[in-house]
Amino acid sequence: MYNKKKLSIWRLFVSILITSAIVGIGVQNVSNWLGSRGADVSKKPWFASYVDVTATPVFNFEQVKNSESHKDAVLSFIVSSNTDNTCTPSWGGVYTLDQASDSLDLDRRIERLRQLGGNITVSFGGQKNKELALGCTDQSSLTKAYESVLTRYD
Repeated sequence: MYNKKKLSIWRLFVSILITSAIVGIGVQNVSNWLGSRGADVSKKPWFASYVDVTATPVFNFEQVKNSESHKDAVLSFIVSSNTDNTCTPSWGGVYTLDQASDSLDLDRRIERLRQLGGNITVSFGGQKNKELALGCTDQSSLTKAYESVLTRYD
């Protein structure tokens, strides 16, 4: 026959304590996970025009609107040059940094944007061309290529 044992108060208390701890830890972990998924409300959202500087017609990113939140621009695309020197950064594979300054008036336009309170970010890569790291496999040359872009456009 089946022998029924009575559950002592002590065993009942320990069982409730362990169950409560497991449930509490689970609730805390779920709460932390849900909290980490939410947006960080202490940071303001950032917006910038995304501009292909080699596109025609030319988008005048340097002509800042009156809005404080729309002064910045993301300039694209720095990629490996389409010439034999794939370690040379270029705009869209066509213009070296110096050529972009001359042909696209890019350096002056960036400076004008900065004078008006805006700033730029440079986008590396692009759908139609090789990202610098794909074209330039020598680490030292690749580092110099990235540094030349970062130094030039601050």
